[in-house]
Amino acid sequence: MVRGLDTLQRKTRDEDLGRLARIARERGASAFVSGLPMNMDGSEGPQAKFVRDFCSRLERASGLPVRFQDERLTSVEAESRLKDAGWSLKKLLEEKRKGVVDRMAAVMLLEDYVAAQGLSGGLA
Repeated sequence: MVRGLDTLQRKTRDEDLGRLARIARERGASAFVSGLPMNMDGSEGPQAKFVRDFCSRLERASGLPVRFQDERLTSVEAESRLKDAGWSLKKLLEEKRKGVVDRMAAVMLLEDYVAAQGLSGGLA
């Protein structure tokens, strides 16, 4: 079963890397899974380069590998699932819509990765 963790508020890159490494250690993770923002044509743009750079630093900071999963349209799908589950736009706005949608998108991304790999457990 995949479930979202609390959304971390960005601080500095080094603090972010340290917090992620600590959470992975505390949870006994064997790898990270990161969304990779791809262009609709399947190419990688500037944001994908930023993500790859950050994840390379995360690997060094944590000693764990980072696996990538295409994240195209996950936010759109997450918003749709939340609405289907009875979340109204008003409730989404009250619950800081972006955070709720981002958490659902992250859960979906990890579900897709786990299903594609035939894995269970051990990921952060």
